[in-house]
Amino acid sequence: MRFIAYKPFSHNQVPTRNFPTSQRTFVPRANVLKKEEGYEIELAVPGFSKSDFEIRLEAEVLHISGKRTGEEKDQYARREFGISSFERRFIVPDTIVGAEIQARYENGVLRVLLPEKKVAPRRVEVA
Repeated sequence: MRFIAYKPFSHNQVPTRNFPTSQRTFVPRANVLKKEEGYEIELAVPGFSKSDFEIRLEAEVLHISGKRTGEEKDQYARREFGISSFERRFIVPDTIVGAEIQARYENGVLRVLLPEKKVAPRRVEVA
């Protein structure tokens, strides 16, 4: 099975250098691991809290988004990194059991476990 990252626009279609810093899209890096019980998606999203995430499965598309709700209290003289909202989408196999998806967030990494239903191999008789 392959996971396909959903990208509605390619890099050539969206000119990022003309956007101000506050409007740039934050795209967290992702790893997809195959495990015995299914798949696990890891997203590198430091600086968020557990309540900032929303995870939902619609048909065969897994939506993972995060939005910072805290207020900025510090006045920066220079700021080269910041934390903004993000959304990642993955097209997942139809063997994923949506009701059993689990997520945990620790040390800046969001881990989403996608359990896979066990499908026995089907033998086809030749007539």
